[in-house]
Amino acid sequence: MSNRKRYKLLSATGNAHKVQEMKAILADYPLELVSLAELGLNVPPPEESGGNYLENALIKARYYAQASGLPCLADDSGLEIKALDGAPGLYSHRFLNECRTQAEKNACVLKLLKEEKDRYAQFRCVCVIYGLKRLGVENAEDYLTSEAICPGEIAQQASGSSGFGYDPIFLLPERACCMADLTEKEKNAVSHRGQAVRQTAEKLLKLLGDKQA
Repeated sequence: MSNRKRYKLLSATGNAHKVQEMKAILADYPLELVSLAELGLNVPPPEESGGNYLENALIKARYYAQASGLPCLADDSGLEIKALDGAPGLYSHRFLNECRTQAEKNACVLKLLKEEKDRYAQFRCVCVIYGLKRLGVENAEDYLTSEAICPGEIAQQASGSSGFGYDPIFLLPERACCMADLTEKEKNAVSHRGQAVRQTAEKLLKLLGDKQA
């Protein structure tokens, strides 16, 4: 394993939590994920103006690939709540912007659903690896993508101190706990991001002819 070739990818996000999570997800793959900070790339983030998750992921991946010259790994994800007609969805990060902290935002979501009986929700993630030609792979679109969801419910109250974002209010019924109650390893095994990142990494290694993919 020590002689296995490693491929460098830039993580196309300034979110330190996401970078840490993605590095943990890819720990057993021959992919070296570097952050914008580690690369010393200090550029303003792009405007995420896409109409869906894939478009936003591609905007970030293309932008940072052009700025760095490296192939990029990007994702776009969101929380989709049935009782809110799928909101916040694509706008999860910008949802309830009047809230000063994520904890306040989570509390507001719980308040919105206080009287709601149908609490079904799901996390959705679209992952992209852009810049395949930089890795020696000929591909007309120059990117690979995968999509995954993690089904669950909105809890009655926040729980747990791990993870980030909406994790403390996202209940996993089969585990009888919230996403934020899981260890990093447990979360990455079942999460939308864990699934999508692994699927995309495996597609890349297959294209690269990596026999251990």
